[in-house]
Amino acid sequence: MNIQIETKRLILRQWQISDIKTLINLARQEHIEHWMPDWREYEKHAKGWIEMVLSHYETNNPMENFISWAITLKNNDKLIGQIAIGCFDKLCEKELSIGYWMDIKHTNCGYMTEAVNAITNFAYKKYGYDHIIATIQPENLPSNAVIKKAGYKLISTINILDDGQTEVLPFHYYRSDNPYRIISIREYPAYLDRAVDYFSSKWGVDRKIYYDSISDSITTESPLPRWYLMLKGDEIIGSYGLIENDFMVRKDLMPWLCALYVENSERGKALGSGLLTHGQQEAAKLGFPKIYLCTDHTGYYEKYGWQFLGMEESEWGGDTRVYEIESEVICDAVGTNE
Repeated sequence: MNIQIETKRLILRQWQISDIKTLINLARQEHIEHWMPDWREYEKHAKGWIEMVLSHYETNNPMENFISWAITLKNNDKLIGQIAIGCFDKLCEKELSIGYWMDIKHTNCGYMTEAVNAITNFAYKKYGYDHIIATIQPENLPSNAVIKKAGYKLISTINILDDGQTEVLPFHYYRSDNPYRIISIREYPAYLDRAVDYFSSKWGVDRKIYYDSISDSITTESPLPRWYLMLKGDEIIGSYGLIENDFMVRKDLMPWLCALYVENSERGKALGSGLLTHGQQEAAKLGFPKIYLCTDHTGYYEKYGWQFLGMEESEWGGDTRVYEIESEVICDAVGTNE
């Protein structure tokens, strides 16, 4: 898994064993040890921590094993901090949380807000979570300022016995909601008629065909079909389906990702990539090792790791391009859809 993320001034990259000395020096700083007591005496286990984080990249499941990035300056590669997503808090263990710290010499420059925004957007697009939280002690004014600047909203104050603490303490509970969420019609049957109208209007296919298939997806005990909508608020702005066969002669391949669509007004925001990733995740949860699609497009799906399988015969006549990709296992947790 390559999780390097670039912003205007930063590169958020995977940790490396060569970072041990710098990590120890940073973790010794007074403000880090005070607000994150689990980072105390990190010289004793910095190497083990980095080795653990490296294994988490392979797991690729932040709800099961947190994922951490080393924050570096783009202009000189200097390592200045750490940011991570995972289940960190005892009272919020079913929600994805974000945590961070930075070298005191590089605070008050907007770097951490830049990093929080980048990781928040990455988590939404990569994993499809509908919200992310942060818990911060009220007296930790710099961290509270960062999370507010990043658009997180203060919801309440809760009491937590956090890692490294010896007593329960109050923490501000912040939440960021994904402006784009993906729902399964199976889980949200109230969207049935709207979904049928949407798919039919976008693809010019008889409404009854979509109605029969989407209705079946709500009640069937079989893994297929499944139909999904991307919502912006309550507005439908994208869609896709997972079906047994997309009018192809080959019946030995399944499932097929079909009806991928993003509204013109929302294109250029990597939403299509998010729908494709969501499809991989759903296929994995449904027990399929691979997923397929047919298309006349060239160049688009290759950008997201799809491999050209070959030209295959369509039931409508003629051959069309078929692609395949391995399904992707991401955790089943609160904050995901379906």
